[in-house]
Amino acid sequence: MQLVEKILEQQKINEKYIEMININQPEFDHHTKQLIEFNKLDEEYQILQNENRQLKNKAKENIKTLYNFINQTIE
Repeated sequence: MQLVEKILEQQKINEKYIEMININQPEFDHHTKQLIEFNKLDEEYQILQNENRQLKNKAKENIKTLYNFINQTIE
């Protein structure tokens, strides 16, 4: 009889644990969605940073070319 009572007690504990998991699942899903969105935004940011570096380098090249052209015209 004691064994049956212990089994029933353990079953109740398991049911409570399962309820807790089900209650926290939407919160976990929300965090997962936020993490996915954050990763997408981080990737986009890195792409923009790379494009920005490329544009800066191109601008520097253009300024050098213009500076050389101006110096050749003056000479």
